[in-house]
Amino acid sequence: MKRDDGKVNFHGRQLRASTFYRPPVSYLNRTTVRIIDDVEEEIFDADDDQEKDGIEVKLFLLMAEKLNFTWIIKKSKDRYGKRYNETAWNGGFIKLLYDNKIDIAFASIWLNRNHYDFVNLTDPWYQVYIQFLVPRPQPITSFWALTRPFSVTIWILLVLAIFLQSICIFAHARFNPRYPERFRSFLITFIELTGRLLGSWAPKNMVNVKLQLYLWQTMGLILVTAYSSSLAAKLTNSEYENRIDTIKQFFEANLIWGTKTVPSFTNFIDYEDPYLSQLPGTHRVIENKEEVHKNIVKGNFAILGNFVGSVFFPEDEIYNIDLKKYRMMKEMIGKFYASFVAQPWLLSPINRMMLQLRESGIITFHLHDVLRRRTGFNLREILVEYDGKDGSIRVLTLTPLGAAFFLLFVGLSISTLVFYLEIKYKNDSKSIREILRDIDQKRGSRSTSTGKKQL
Repeated sequence: MKRDDGKVNFHGRQLRASTFYRPPVSYLNRTTVRIIDDVEEEIFDADDDQEKDGIEVKLFLLMAEKLNFTWIIKKSKDRYGKRYNETAWNGGFIKLLYDNKIDIAFASIWLNRNHYDFVNLTDPWYQVYIQFLVPRPQPITSFWALTRPFSVTIWILLVLAIFLQSICIFAHARFNPRYPERFRSFLITFIELTGRLLGSWAPKNMVNVKLQLYLWQTMGLILVTAYSSSLAAKLTNSEYENRIDTIKQFFEANLIWGTKTVPSFTNFIDYEDPYLSQLPGTHRVIENKEEVHKNIVKGNFAILGNFVGSVFFPEDEIYNIDLKKYRMMKEMIGKFYASFVAQPWLLSPINRMMLQLRESGIITFHLHDVLRRRTGFNLREILVEYDGKDGSIRVLTLTPLGAAFFLLFVGLSISTLVFYLEIKYKNDSKSIREILRDIDQKRGSRSTSTGKKQL
């Protein structure tokens, strides 16, 4: 390595690099087998410019051009590998770099202490966020849909207002003889005020309570208008489940998540957080895309991935059709800085190049360029919220009106029971059939006499 005018020049020296297929930083995929140092190695065969794609691949190629070195890129079968203990690392290109079998590696490597204990990390080029994709809220039909125009607080205040107004008028009627006599019964007072509020009852006798009842009916008019104006829209538009946007809601929904390999949980999970600390217990090892699809069909599976730029990329491969059922959870799991790893003698020139690429905006350009070209429609759609905004109109069914029919049934049952008890109380010796027959005869004779008077 020589310096010409303060610039590093490797004069065509071949560097050994390593990476693996990891969108959007590396799309290298096609390999050939070569014998290197008497060992068979999978080398990425990137003759086509379309194969040499990915944000970090583009940065690596720029470094090779500016620093004047050639390269071969080995495929890392075990990806990053995994730390075994304080002094040993198993597999992956971290192990290859530690054993001096490669010179540089890249694949969105986390800038953290776990990696720094074994290899040299370059300056980061970008910050990446770890997120979950969670199932979209599904349309639901509620038996109590008639209560939707008002919140629970409004309904509680409304019932409380009726009770307080009933108590006020009942108390006045007990101590003021000029009040209508019917208000001396709390039950009748409560029923009348409820009827006036709904606009279905308006007795003429309002001595000494005229102003109070007029104001009460005015409030009822406003409430009924507000309720009915939004009821039709509420009933004919779909109601959805609550969104899953926090780790707490994640556990309330009994979700699980999985990856092909067991991740190093300590790298991105805050164990001091009471909810994040429970995430390792819900992790499952997933073999392939088919197993991911089976878990998605069950409806309780979350997808781990990285949020780069403005696009989410799943940690493992997934069918595009499965992404349609998912949206991105708002609360992030963690964040990290992405960097390269390199041998100590290569660290200084790589850091200098990284600084120049970052300050010149070239990193931002390649980031946006790769995302624009490589991001599919489904990956962008997961950021769009569709619950309540699909524009579809729902046919009104019986279930949303269930509460109304239930109240009607209860009301008719109570009125029937009261009618029966009143008849029994007035006529203890007669049967109900005889009483009803007498009522019918009296009604018939009354209508006959009324007809004769009119003649």
